[in-house]
Order: sequence, then structure tokens, then C-alpha cells
Amino acid sequence: MGTNVTTTYIKCPSDNQGSHSTLGIKLPFLVMIIKNLKKYFTFEVLVLDDKNLRRRFRASNYQSTTRVKPFICTMPMRLDEG
Repeated sequence: MGTNVTTTYIKCPSDNQGSHSTLGIKLPFLVMIIKNLKKYFTFEVLVLDDKNLRRRFRASNYQSTTRVKPFICTMPMRLDEG
């Protein structure tokens, strides 16, 4: 397990599937079950919106404020014990 959230990641779909490959999710919600390992954690979702623009949503447990910019929204995330 890596210690740096900027260099340890899983990318899906992978780069070798082309630059415009997608997961093909059409529903307006995403459910993730994340285990609290008591370490810094972040995840980022790139979304293609109705104007055909790619925008990013990033949630992390080391951030305390929400920031909304034209192409990225960053949000704090709380992971409970368990």
C-alpha cells in the first residue's frame, strides 16, 4: 500500500483502452463502499456533462472545505470507524 495519494491510484478504464474510453454509466448516481484504513484517501470521478464538457469531482478525507470551480469540485469526506 502506497503512502502518497498522488502517486498510488487505480484508473478505470485503463489508459491502453484509448483516451475517450468510458465506463458507460448512465445513471445520475455512484455508490462506493470504502473501508476506513485510518490513512489519507481520495477518489476522483471525471464526468462528461450535458454540454459535452469533462468535469471532475474529488472527495478526500484530508480536506476540510468544499471548493467549486468551473471544471473541478472538491469535497471533504468523513470515514467512520468500522
